[in-house]
Amino acid sequence: MSEVLLVDIGGTNMRYAYSRLGSNDIFESQRMSLDNLDNFENIVSDLVNHTDFNIKNAVFSIAGPKVLNTIKMTNRSFSANADSIKEDFLLEQCHLLNDWESIGYSLTSTPENNIEYLKQGLSFNTNTLVLGPGTGLGAAFSNGGVVLPTEIGNTTNWTAALLKNFNIKNNDNFLILEDNIYRFWNIKII
Repeated sequence: MSEVLLVDIGGTNMRYAYSRLGSNDIFESQRMSLDNLDNFENIVSDLVNHTDFNIKNAVFSIAGPKVLNTIKMTNRSFSANADSIKEDFLLEQCHLLNDWESIGYSLTSTPENNIEYLKQGLSFNTNTLVLGPGTGLGAAFSNGGVVLPTEIGNTTNWTAALLKNFNIKNNDNFLILEDNIYRFWNIKII
């Protein structure tokens, strides 16, 4: 049976693990520093050529917007292209997902009894919104198995309103939404 390589490259760490096609079990999960991204090809080569596994499929979840099957990280000079990875490492399949897209899909496949609600509400549709801070601010919207991710922290459309709302005068330091959110987190709310 063929195993699957799972790689998550976030804003701070890189994680990887293995699974088997059709299985929910994950094994040999490890974390490493993003300082190793300069050796990305060597790392992937080592992971794909694991002596105990037959890796023919891979899924890469990377923090950054996905355009034309390529993700370029917004906080590092790193990009990955699924077609190139597939060709370079002789994979049958290589899927490239925005990190919040991965979270959105994982939420739709998580059993209800494994979800802890902070506050119960009345469901009136099957839509799900996941919003969360990490190294950046991300979000994913899910509806009927379709996940729409966003790098919401790197948007600019709410910046002027937040600057006004928080009474921030020096707007040269706050160019994107994420800058304002971090400023907000540093304000003590009583």
